[in-house]
Amino acid sequence: MKTSQMWLMLATVAMIGAWVAEARAQFEDQPKPLAPGILTVIPPKILPADTFTPLLPIPGLKISRYESHYTPSSETLYGQASQVVFFRDVWGYEFATTGLRQVEFAFKRPDGSEVNKHFYYMVYRIRNFGNSLTYDIVKEQLEKEFVKYDLQKDKIEDGRPAIGPEKFRPQFSLEGWVHQTGSDDMERVSYLDAYLPQVARAIQRREDIQLKLHDQVEIQSVEIPLSTEESDAGVWGVAIWENVHPRLNFISVYASGLTNAYRIDVDSEANQSLRRKVLKLNFWRSGDAFRMPEDKVVYGIPYTDQPTEQIEICRRYQLPGPQLHVMITNPTVDGEFKLVEIDTEVDMETLHSPVLDELADGKLPESVVEALRNLSFEVDEDAQVSVQVPGKLWSFDIEFAGGRRTMNIHFVPQYWEKEGKGVRFLRSLDHFWIHR
Repeated sequence: MKTSQMWLMLATVAMIGAWVAEARAQFEDQPKPLAPGILTVIPPKILPADTFTPLLPIPGLKISRYESHYTPSSETLYGQASQVVFFRDVWGYEFATTGLRQVEFAFKRPDGSEVNKHFYYMVYRIRNFGNSLTYDIVKEQLEKEFVKYDLQKDKIEDGRPAIGPEKFRPQFSLEGWVHQTGSDDMERVSYLDAYLPQVARAIQRREDIQLKLHDQVEIQSVEIPLSTEESDAGVWGVAIWENVHPRLNFISVYASGLTNAYRIDVDSEANQSLRRKVLKLNFWRSGDAFRMPEDKVVYGIPYTDQPTEQIEICRRYQLPGPQLHVMITNPTVDGEFKLVEIDTEVDMETLHSPVLDELADGKLPESVVEALRNLSFEVDEDAQVSVQVPGKLWSFDIEFAGGRRTMNIHFVPQYWEKEGKGVRFLRSLDHFWIHR
């Protein structure tokens, strides 16, 4: 080989080596790319109904109820203070996860021996795209008291979302069912994510040494930047659960802190309770108590054609059953306004809702009467209910604002409905939002 050719070859090898070294240095500090389908991305679900609480009594305001001889009860001080619409701003983060996994790590005891400990964990990502709903109060005529609430979506001010926190303060709860020893009965168990920084670092080394996974405490002090591109990295964290029952299955993870949306319930004593909107992610594990890390935890629920197994799935994942939606008609816009959603009781052996029998007989269910009275509506429990669509839609009249107004009751399945001896699932049940 000629000397010039040899030097050319050596120069080429050196250039390739330098390029490889430069490329390695460039990507050494970057997280490894994820294969398609590994990361499940769940956008926030912010609904207009999350932005107001309709027709509630003003908390803490004690006003005597009385019957006026000259004005409708709805126009008395009690009536006006008992039917107030409370508006609020709502925000939401995008959530993404690589799923629910198991791992065992060896830890040294004080005497130098080692012990293996088992953990469940979930790696997740948070991004803030500025998703929000807020209201601007507009007074169109200065001489009048009337104001209008103008709904604004994803409002940005000075390069930051106008609504929403800059930090993520999460809480993750892992819940599921285990068979009781020596019995076919199942027991529900629940675990909160634990603060285990040493385990979090070990999981980071296992998943991706270059991907910073913030533990339960760290992530609460990290600013969540405004994301504008789909390629934005976001902030990554890890939720960890320890001492989980080895025979756990039918697993659900509840993630709170992703939105500030909530609902207020009022009971017959006028006591108000708040239920926050949380994300529920469902998983299932087909394995036993031995060699647990080798059992894959599958995202979603197990689907089956067997009616008894379908009913069991509805039970174990506590899939919300049908609701009654009570709507008041609005003749000025030829539409309806939802007053309240009422969960119906379902016989899980027959999958039948007893309220359907009452409505079919023209009777107003007690749950409807109580819910409307809690909102300070004057309801006649003997009001005649008319069937509009058998099994789906009914109507009745009520005294409202000095006149008569028609109310409609809709029977609304949420995630499943009865079909034959089993159920038909109406939508994907991998994840959904609930209030709890």
